[in-house]
Amino acid sequence: MDPIEAGRKQAARIHAEMVAEGADPWQPFDLAVRAIEGHGLWHQPVHAGDVSLNGGRARLDPKSKGILYGETGTPGGDALLLGHELGHVVMHGGTAPVVTTHTDPSRSSESGIAVERLADYGRGERREVQADLFARELVLPRAVARRHHQDGMSVADIAGRLGICPDVVTQQLLDALLLPVVPDAAPAPAAAMRPDPSQDAAVAHRGGPYLLQAGPGTGKTRTLVRRIESLVDEGIDPNGILVLTFSNKAAAELMDRLALSRPEAAASVWTGTFHAFGLDVIRRFHERLGRSASPKLVDKPTAITMLEGVLPSLPLAHYRDLWDPVQDLSNILSAISRAKDELVDHVRYRELADAMQRAATDDATRLRAERAHEEALVYEAYERLLSEADALDFGDLVMRPVRLAAEHPDVAKALSLRHRHLLVDEYQDVNLATVRLIRALAADEGERLWVVGDARQSIYRFRGATSASMAAFRAHYPGATLGALDVNYRSRKEIIDTFTSFAASVDAFRPLGELGLAPDRGASGLKPVLHDAGTPDDEVALVAASAAQAKAAGVDYREQAVLCTTNDRLAEFAAGLIARDVPVLYLGPLFERPEVKELLCLLALFHDPRAATLVRVATMPGFEMELGDVAAVAAHLRDASGPPLDWLAAADAIPGLGPSATAPLRRLREVCGGFADRTPPWRIASALVLDRLGIGRRIAASGTLPERMAGIAIWQFLNFLRSLPVEGQFPTFEALRRIKRLVVLGEEKSLRHVPDAALELDAVRIMTIHACKGLEFRLVHAPGMIKTGLPRTAKPPPVPAAGRADRGQRRPHRPAGLPDGPRRAGGLPLLRPALPRARRPAPLPVHHDGRRDQEAEPVRLQRPDRRHAGLPARTRPAPVASAAIRPGRRSHHMGDAVRARPPAPRFLREVRAALPLHLPARPGRTPRRDAVHADAQRRGGDGPLARPQLRRRTRRAGGLRRGLRRGLDRARPGRPRARRGVQDHRGRDAAVPPRPA
Repeated sequence: MDPIEAGRKQAARIHAEMVAEGADPWQPFDLAVRAIEGHGLWHQPVHAGDVSLNGGRARLDPKSKGILYGETGTPGGDALLLGHELGHVVMHGGTAPVVTTHTDPSRSSESGIAVERLADYGRGERREVQADLFARELVLPRAVARRHHQDGMSVADIAGRLGICPDVVTQQLLDALLLPVVPDAAPAPAAAMRPDPSQDAAVAHRGGPYLLQAGPGTGKTRTLVRRIESLVDEGIDPNGILVLTFSNKAAAELMDRLALSRPEAAASVWTGTFHAFGLDVIRRFHERLGRSASPKLVDKPTAITMLEGVLPSLPLAHYRDLWDPVQDLSNILSAISRAKDELVDHVRYRELADAMQRAATDDATRLRAERAHEEALVYEAYERLLSEADALDFGDLVMRPVRLAAEHPDVAKALSLRHRHLLVDEYQDVNLATVRLIRALAADEGERLWVVGDARQSIYRFRGATSASMAAFRAHYPGATLGALDVNYRSRKEIIDTFTSFAASVDAFRPLGELGLAPDRGASGLKPVLHDAGTPDDEVALVAASAAQAKAAGVDYREQAVLCTTNDRLAEFAAGLIARDVPVLYLGPLFERPEVKELLCLLALFHDPRAATLVRVATMPGFEMELGDVAAVAAHLRDASGPPLDWLAAADAIPGLGPSATAPLRRLREVCGGFADRTPPWRIASALVLDRLGIGRRIAASGTLPERMAGIAIWQFLNFLRSLPVEGQFPTFEALRRIKRLVVLGEEKSLRHVPDAALELDAVRIMTIHACKGLEFRLVHAPGMIKTGLPRTAKPPPVPAAGRADRGQRRPHRPAGLPDGPRRAGGLPLLRPALPRARRPAPLPVHHDGRRDQEAEPVRLQRPDRRHAGLPARTRPAPVASAAIRPGRRSHHMGDAVRARPPAPRFLREVRAALPLHLPARPGRTPRRDAVHADAQRRGGDGPLARPQLRRRTRRAGGLRRGLRRGLDRARPGRPRARRGVQDHRGRDAAVPPRPA
């Protein structure tokens, strides 16, 4: 059970005990006081800001066993603050003093956006999240909130009786109604791992840099935790131990494991990602970097919005797409991010671009140099905007601390003295920036540096990572000691033999040495099987049959996983397994799910005076309308000028409206009424789900898996909305615009993961191989074992950074002569971490569908074994009928608020911003091409366009002109076009900003 969930269970038990002893559950302050006194603590209120609070809101003193807290002004607020401090005592031991500077009892258990996830996994932040959720559960347990809501109480009713903020009640109800209930009985604990000599040697090493080679299932995390425990037991100050990881998940697991064995040390050891640590360094030395103590973090969509405003003023030719610059800016920002991975700032980027121009000898190299020069211009403008906004992006979080330490020796010394012992996880994924950061922190030639990794699992090459850094460890740190873990505790002997022999057959892995692993669990008598499924549909049928047979043999669906290499294949397998009655735990593209689209369409009504999404809302239960009535409303609103939703007040007077539309429109007015103009979209959507539409109550009462998955999707969507900053005059419009941008850029993939509470559902996990690291299952299905399923090389970026070392140069952090590692292994490093996720063998299906033999050739594995759960090898099951939509084919409905394919361009603001509708033609050219040339020259182009550019811009101009004409015809039928502005875009779900009243 997740530690956060375990803490909430403890809080609910304490609440029940206090009520059983006579506490009034509607008096949260009295209940919290009883709970604190029951744990032998005293409490004392003081004025907010009192000097005794040490600058915080509350203070826990373990020596005197007391709590000082600043009065909030309400008994409910005081109860939540006392519950927060009690959470530190119950969950974290209460042996270390705590000064609480910030609380947010309405926060979610998981962060909704990348920027918030980064901030939530620094030093101590996770403990504060746990304490906040403990306090909320103590005051209002989820089971109690669910019962009150099912009895008819609204959010306002519950919050009013408890005297707490409605947002706290809202989030608690969302957790209680939309997420599955985690069973109280924890699963039986696994047998304790027996430390082997290789682990003992790694833990006991002292003196000099140490590199530990740890394959999957060898107890790497356990060894890392034991290393920290041994340092603490020797008297090392935990505040001087720094543990760096590459993911929040890994950092959380380390902190949770350490908290079980050394709770006092867990509060002091700095454990987090490289980016979270970099942010901590920037905040500590912000004055030297020209930033405030709390700089703003921007992600790619925000950065694109910032750059759009200055793009017209930049002298660009190759990247001057003012109609829809999103994709070009996205590619340039990716190049900038890669440049920062290589420690190339905007000044150095310009120098490299100038060098490319001087060295250019033909048209191709000159074109690349010109494009690099324009990238440098955008880079310079981007850095200027970041400085003006007191902002940083993710690349800055590592690059700036590295440059700070290099330019200021006193900073480097302060960091190395503060963090005397440095431990690094997943060292095979380091790139140049992280290598330099480690070297800046590891003083005395890495005397106290301890790193662990597996060179055969380097799968983040697109970030500049290379496992060659492990081979270069001794070159960086002369006299370093190398160790290896040689016992696998997870998989059976047959699986270990398979991926061991596989690794030995890959040329790129041979310089890394022989992979010798001894299985701790012995043999099972079954070997991994390679099946030929014939076609992709047959491959899905084979996996479904295997999963069902394993379920019948006693392997629950939740203990099985399907690992794919691409997100498209995930969707295909999810649809195929569901069609074959195999439950799956898979959300897919969040904004394409029907329940989320319905909420998006309702939100769009709050800012669109023409109610374009009414056509979709009219198909929802309770709002059903005839298509003719929807058309009548659309015709009435065509020339509307009032605020959004005002038309509902006089809906009865709309011409041509049938009598059957009266009740749905009255219901719509009741559901959407009563919100202020600047109400955050999270509060609107939450009110719709909980009180106004009863969606949460319906999902909680249903026990079917589709309904539970719908609830999880809605919870994830609301969690995302809650994380968005409330900006601008129309926050709902800004939220929908950001969602569309996320979809266009493909940046919404992080929202596809399921929350931890959903893992209790008995359904097959479907995920990519990248996402499976750190997980294990009893049975793993790995389809697509063909060369095109596991790509040989990574796709080159659309805009390769000028500062990248792989533009014909050797990587700066790779000494000459060292192998490039898995870069030449193609997709094989993806298969390497996929195989050992399983404890027992499973089929490995392949398919061939008429493509070239070389493309359909299976990946080299052991010879197929025909013994596996009664399935013969090389079987070709008959195709199974499926209602699933094949990838690339989508049913588009009028009124869909968001569409993932094709990417929708930005709105066409006015006709005057388009290409001229009439230009005199020149001999030998069509009017359209003449318009394109004229537009290019008007915007600062140098001479006529090259033929490819001319063709591309001509096609774009023709499509825009046709779209504008259609939009004008719809907007002003029978009237001249030239005088009419248009707000439209290529999809039918355009979000139009509201007009002022």
